[in-house]
Amino acid sequence: MAEQERRNSWSDGWLPWVGSPRVADRACWFGISLSGLYYLALIPAKPWLLGRQPVLLELLSGSTSSIVTAAAFARIGRVLLALAVAAALPGLMKFDPLYWWAGRLWGRRAIELFTGRSPRPRA
Repeated sequence: MAEQERRNSWSDGWLPWVGSPRVADRACWFGISLSGLYYLALIPAKPWLLGRQPVLLELLSGSTSSIVTAAAFARIGRVLLALAVAAALPGLMKFDPLYWWAGRLWGRRAIELFTGRSPRPRA
């Protein structure tokens, strides 16, 4: 009975896995949590980097504002255009493998976790 209660406590609906989490579930959950903390930790540096090193900010965050600013710097000759374009790719894709892994592990429950339980994402 105690084991069944423990399994049910993990399956209360807000977690993407069913039953007790496996090592892979915990590792993926930890990685996704770290990706969120990474973006929060980057917030104080964004204004400074945006005005001085937009290519570095592209690599670190992949934000639209950094991509546009790097392109503007390329337009006035302060950065090579090829460098501005190339730096955007790893910045935009750095956490994609982690979210792909979450989709492989949890399927539709991962989509519900990231989009919420509203009817619009289900459509």
